Order: sequence, then structure tokens, then C-alpha cells
Amino acid sequence: MEQMRSGVRGSENEPVELCALMQEVRAERAKSVPQPTMTPCEDRLPVHADRTQLATVFNHIIQNAQEATGKTGRVTICLSQIDDRAIVEIEDNGVGMDEDFLQRKLFQPFESTKGLTGMGIGTFESREYIRSLKGDIRVRSTPGSGTVFRVEIPLTEGSDATELLMTTGQEL
Repeated sequence: MEQMRSGVRGSENEPVELCALMQEVRAERAKSVPQPTMTPCEDRLPVHADRTQLATVFNHIIQNAQEATGKTGRVTICLSQIDDRAIVEIEDNGVGMDEDFLQRKLFQPFESTKGLTGMGIGTFESREYIRSLKGDIRVRSTPGSGTVFRVEIPLTEGSDATELLMTTGQEL
């Protein structure tokens, strides 16, 4: 709530290797069911972000997918690259959302499908943070079939990515 009021979010951006981050988030979320699966990552996908906030975004989306899916469902994480953007898709075969909710309520603060158990600010905050990185979150959903959250984040550009990752001890 304080972040929404003040506009101050986390610490400064730094080089983040998205595949490694997603493996960590997947491992954390694997403590809940259904355990998310992740397609193998071929590229390292360097992005410039606040590592903690970015992990929080993906943790939130995966948790929502797990809750919408139930114990016998499926949650999958797929990473790819299109042009100069990293793409993370989180797909579930859960209850889904109707078009009206997607268009009018999903990204509105204090709107939730969880009744009294959710505050309805996680998805709003997640989208705002991803947009601050010059990325976006898109959602496709069908009631009774499931949902796909697609997060697009600009890759760190060219040789600057190599330089930034080398200064943090990470490899490309």
C-alpha cells in the first residue's frame, strides 16, 4: 500500500538473468500444488530490473495460477525471445476469467476474484512494475479452460548487456 501511495518501488535496477530468476521462482512455488513446470531455457535472457520486484511479479502470477487451477491442475512456465524482448508465459488450465473481468477489472486495484482473501492489488502492481521497465503484461483467458499471462520485458541491449553482466559476475 505504501508503494502505491509514494510511488517508490524497491531498490535500483540491475542486470538480471531471467532464466535463472525464473528457475528460482519456480522452485519456490513448487512448495505449493500444482507444482509449476518450466520448459528448458536455451537463452539466458538478460534484462535490467530490480531482481526482488521482478521475482515478486512472477511469484504472484504463478501463485494466482496455482490457486485458480487446484491441486490436480497444471501450471507451466515458458520463456522465449522475440526480437529484443524476453517473453515469459505462465499458463494454467484453471477456472479462467470472462472477457468482462479481463477488460474492466483484472488490472484495477482492489478488484479480486478471491473474495475476502485477496486485496486485488497484486496484478495491478505487477503490471505497473513491468510497464516501468518498458514491458507489458497481456492476458488470454477462457472460463472453464484456463489462463495465459504473457509478460514481455525488453532485453538488455547489445554489448551493454555483456558489460553489465560481467560487472556483476554473471555470464551471458
